[in-house]
Amino acid sequence: MKQLTKLSNIDQFLPRWTKRVIAETGGRDPLGLSRVSDMIVEFLLTGITTQTNRARYYSFYCWNIWNIWHIHLTEKPQKYKDFVDSFRRREAVLAMSTYANNSNTSPVGIKAARPILEKGFQRGEMDSNFRVLPSNALGGYGQYYGGSLYQLGLTRRIENGIDHLNKGMGEALAEAFHLSIHETPYIQKELFRKTKIPLVDFDGSKKLLTLDAIMKKSGVIERKLLIDLFFGFNGTTICESTLLRRHTLGQILHILCEYERHDLYLNLDSIDVIFVYAPSYFDVIWSEEDDKTIPYKCPEKFRRCHSLWRQFCLQQYFTNALENILFAVLEIIGNESAGLTIENIVLRLMETTFLKVLREKAGKDCYRPREILKAFNIEDIPTHEASYDLQQLLIPTAKNSEFDILRISEEDTGSVTAKAMLLLAVLYGKWRGIQDEEGMCYVHEHAGNGLWFWTFMPIIDKWLDKNTKWDETLERIIRCFIVDQHDRIMYEKKRLESCWFRTDGNRLFKEQEYSPKFRANRHLQAVNIMRDLCLIESDDEGYLSITSKGKTILNKILNEHECVIRKTIDSICMRYLIVAPMIMRS
Repeated sequence: MKQLTKLSNIDQFLPRWTKRVIAETGGRDPLGLSRVSDMIVEFLLTGITTQTNRARYYSFYCWNIWNIWHIHLTEKPQKYKDFVDSFRRREAVLAMSTYANNSNTSPVGIKAARPILEKGFQRGEMDSNFRVLPSNALGGYGQYYGGSLYQLGLTRRIENGIDHLNKGMGEALAEAFHLSIHETPYIQKELFRKTKIPLVDFDGSKKLLTLDAIMKKSGVIERKLLIDLFFGFNGTTICESTLLRRHTLGQILHILCEYERHDLYLNLDSIDVIFVYAPSYFDVIWSEEDDKTIPYKCPEKFRRCHSLWRQFCLQQYFTNALENILFAVLEIIGNESAGLTIENIVLRLMETTFLKVLREKAGKDCYRPREILKAFNIEDIPTHEASYDLQQLLIPTAKNSEFDILRISEEDTGSVTAKAMLLLAVLYGKWRGIQDEEGMCYVHEHAGNGLWFWTFMPIIDKWLDKNTKWDETLERIIRCFIVDQHDRIMYEKKRLESCWFRTDGNRLFKEQEYSPKFRANRHLQAVNIMRDLCLIESDDEGYLSITSKGKTILNKILNEHECVIRKTIDSICMRYLIVAPMIMRS
């Protein structure tokens, strides 16, 4: 009997509050903590973003803009407006065809396409003269996919602001798309030139003009080319970012195989936990059904990729801790029309359930920061062995693991702040002694002025001093890593009018709500793309499995010799090992 493992989405571990909190959008980053996260994810999944989750858009947009094949060969636009008009008509037809063929799909522009599609069925002809995204003349390409196609080397920008296709893979994808739709009335009657399409011709074309058609027999060439593109199989040498994208996609396939090997089946709703946090950070696969974990051994070939994803997860837990403190600060000052000083904020935090929560989790009173570290058997700066042992001990099911801490009930701002301090303590214990992990070396080399956990760890070193008190600890964190960091980020973005709080003299005044959130890791988009490419399949309930083609690709990755053009990450590691001790002493 199959054991079904449907883990809750990571959002369940985000802070909750007893009153309505305004939902956040992805661009809101008051402390600049997304910078390091985005840098890591961009390196690991170049060309795949949080908004690019369908494989066929990559080949469709190549076909749509190909300068010597379709628009330029058949219509030869002389002005940017001509290019946009031609582009828009084709994209509108793709959106309408996709929805008409499968109402459960959501192509770019579904809101605009649905009412026009309904009118078209009534009138007997479809109108393709509309923007799928009213805010962008080039629709999904201009809003979402254009940057990805450029990063993958498929397009270039030349005169008049018109994007052109590069030779090689870009042209091959355009030809493959055209070949798959060549026999439709839409192409045979050159209906792409017109704004009105007879219903009979639309019906005769829509099955091949959909995003889903790539999974059919007609899409076999497109699938082959896109697999080569995403996995970097189309050249004798590849750059390091292409290699890491290959290994990230390969590790997803490998993790799926491991779950299946243990008779566990994964749901789309559990992407974050399954493909990122459990195997990449905790090195386990996790059955929530019986709350057991099974060790996950990452293939040696994926070691560098695996290490970078660990650093991404570490940054998310660090982000959650600091943003919990920001949240608590905003809640306290939000009820004070005259504002509050940082000293008064700290007093309010410690008047509530702060010490109570620490005592419940530590099993003893924690009147000073040193005592919370003792709860994790930390009495001195952790060695490599001590940090490694703690990483092995505090897996998701263990008491006081990151997952366990994030489950703390939030009664008030004191419990929120206690949760943040506990999370910082366990991260310190797990990582303070680790100085030679490859992912950490890369982040150190590329983070610049970005705030990440290693720049914060010297603050926690001071917790080991028996004379360090909670009030001075909280005051320093709020002043340096909340107030000063917030102001620095707002000045850099030149968004002072959009700040979350403002200072007047020595007092803080709340400007808007904020709730902590985990940053996107793009694994859901990667899984959706690999489903389109028939490497992963899902049943009606969203449970995932790897296909025979997916296993073939995984074996090819694991067994293939890789010739990589690399920025010698080994030399980066050596420089890092030299400077890391100096950083920690500063």
